[in-house]
Parts: sequence; C-alpha cells; structure tokens
Amino acid sequence: VMEKFLLNGQWKGKCYSADGDFSFDAKVPGSTINDLMNCGKLPKDIFWRDNSDRVQDFEKFDYDYEKSFNFEVKEGLKYILNFQRLDTYCDIFLNGRKIATTLNGLISHNFDVTDALVNGENKLLIHFTSPVTAVEGKPHMPGAFTTERMHTRRVQCTYFWDWVARFVCCGICGDVDITSYDPTTEIRIADNYIYTKYIDEDSAEIVVKLNFEKDSAAGQINLKVYDPEGNQVAHHERYCAEEVTRINLDIENPRLWYPSGYG
Repeated sequence: VMEKFLLNGQWKGKCYSADGDFSFDAKVPGSTINDLMNCGKLPKDIFWRDNSDRVQDFEKFDYDYEKSFNFEVKEGLKYILNFQRLDTYCDIFLNGRKIATTLNGLISHNFDVTDALVNGENKLLIHFTSPVTAVEGKPHMPGAFTTERMHTRRVQCTYFWDWVARFVCCGICGDVDITSYDPTTEIRIADNYIYTKYIDEDSAEIVVKLNFEKDSAAGQINLKVYDPEGNQVAHHERYCAEEVTRINLDIENPRLWYPSGYG
C-alpha cells in the first residue's frame, strides 16, 4: 500500500535581492508574493490603489525555498518526490544532489529520489530563477499586452491584463510529498494518454494508453469511467505484465459539449 509523507507547511525562504539578500519564513503551498507580504516586504493591502505595483520590485530576483525533515528509509521500497505545481523555472536539490530542473508551471512533477534519501535528517532545496530574467533576450512575439509571457508555461494573466494588475512571482504553489511503493508487489503508472478516437450522438470510443514504471510488478488493471453524476458508464479489467498497454472503451450515449460560441 502506498504511503505518503507530506512536506507542506513551514519552509525557509531566501531572496537574492539587488539591494542585498534576505531570508524569510515561507509557507507551502504559497508564492513569493504571499511570503513577502507576511514578512513585511510587501504591503498587506496589496490591492489598495497602486500597492500592486510594488510586486514588480521583486519579480526579477531569484529565490531559494528550503526544508529539513526527518525520514525513515525502508529497504526495498521506491520513493517518489511529488510536486503538485512549481512556478516555474527551478532546480531541485535533495541532500546536495541535483534531482531535476523544471520549466513548466502548469503541470505536476514527480521524481524518483530513492537513491538520494537518507535515514534521519534530509534537506530539500528548490532554487527558483526569476521568470522575467529567464526569458530575457528571447525573440519578440506578437500578442496583446506584454508578450514575454508567451515564452513561459505559467499563468498568462499574471503578466498584466485589462482586468488584473501584474503579479509575476515564483513559488511552490501546490502540495509537496514523498510517496513510497513496493516495486515487487505494486503496479505504478509512469504516465498516461487518453483521447477520443470516435464520437457521435450514440456512442464514443475512448483510448487509454498506460505506460508503467520499468520495475513495476505485473498485476490486475481495473479501469472504470464515471459520468458527472457518479454513474459508471464503462469498465475494463485485465491482467497486465507489459510496460505499455492500450485499452479501448466504448461509451453509450456520451455527453457532447462544445466550446463557448460554437453552439
């Protein structure tokens, strides 16, 4: 059975400011804007008059987020470090070892840290590069308002829109945890791809492609699809020992939808 070790809560932050580095107490999930407000570097009433402009004083700086934690490593288990969302350009270090570099603030990230974890105290460090300086010098692209945003996979409206101020920041915006599993007894999905192969008013054919971790055990797959009301509309079960499997599902009377403005 998979176990989860949550790393949310209190972290230590550091800002590499042009006027001198400073440290601050950080909270995860969160962002540099929240933490800078809490430590007094930004006004609490950030939406009052032109207070939001103060955020731009900190958008070109790099930041560190660090957390120490005690952990018990069990023999034979695999350990995965999971980030629900990282915003955006960052290098991840565990006990001084570089685990990964991320460039996408719109997806989750998962990394095998089995060889980097130690019994006892561990130190996790996330170094964020400013999303503004990360794209400096890149080609200009046509678009509304500022176009630097087009080079970065993060929330676009935070670069200023006609209805919101500019709030470009960094941070650990979602849950952080370490999960463990036994590769000799548990199946673990590395990634999946789901798409509609055919659809009309009477039926739909959905294709589910599953890629499993190379060291995952063989076992039974039980795949179910539910409608918005919680009713089961498709079911497939099979034994699988391959690294990749493809499942075709037929759904009767599918719910059809269209993007706004298309009817």
